Amino acid sequence: MMDTKTRAFIAIEVPSELSKPIAELQSLLKKSDAGANWVPAENFHYNLKFFGYLSDSEMKKVIFETRAAVSAAKSFEIEIQDIGAFPSMASPRVIWLGMKKGTAEIKSLAGSLEKAYSRIGIPSEGREFQAHLTLCRLKSNEHKNELMEKVKQKQHINIGSFKVTELVLFKSTLMSGGPVYEPIEKFKLG
Repeated sequence: MMDTKTRAFIAIEVPSELSKPIAELQSLLKKSDAGANWVPAENFHYNLKFFGYLSDSEMKKVIFETRAAVSAAKSFEIEIQDIGAFPSMASPRVIWLGMKKGTAEIKSLAGSLEKAYSRIGIPSEGREFQAHLTLCRLKSNEHKNELMEKVKQKQHINIGSFKVTELVLFKSTLMSGGPVYEPIEKFKLG
């Protein structure tokens, strides 16, 4: 029997009541006509770990290790604030929303997960974790300056806050219209 592979990641889902103001921010940024792939509102999340493709046996280990790693973690508050860019504002490829409140907690959680996953042979990112919610990925330099002007105008925007009570392991299926995310497993925080 073949071991199927599933493209997966673990993340914090953004509640729908905050998706609306984020989508409104995107609408404003889209007016730049920048050559970008915009993340749809139903896909807004803070990624903790992207796994790539996992076999069924690896998936079972990830679920087990995630459950163990989050068992001691407490729920916490995230305040969505500030727009940034990777690799930098001067040379953007990804435009994202950061956070003001919850940074220490999410970094600690991401660190615990990295340690747990390294025990089952999943390599670490190799770079410092930075919590972010992707708004778009630039696919060209077309109207990039116009986009960055709008980003700078809204750089210190405050979207609102929410309580993180669970992590979600998502399956990501690549489709022509962009990835489709389906929850595989949810992990409650204390």
